[in-house]
Amino acid sequence: MLNEEVNKCQRKIIKWRTKLKDLQDACPHTDAVKVNKADTGNWCPQDDSYWKECSCPTCGKDWVEDQ
Repeated sequence: MLNEEVNKCQRKIIKWRTKLKDLQDACPHTDAVKVNKADTGNWCPQDDSYWKECSCPTCGKDWVEDQ
């Protein structure tokens, strides 16, 4: 009985995660907030890295863009 309920919940979670991903993929992210980040000052400048941490308040998606 418990196993059936767990499986039912997992199927619903997969369904709603898929729906959310589809909505986020369709979002143009026009209101996205992008914050520049960096890991600099390393002994070897070639190890320095730069990226943007992005967040869309419209669809709730968070992602990182490399620079």
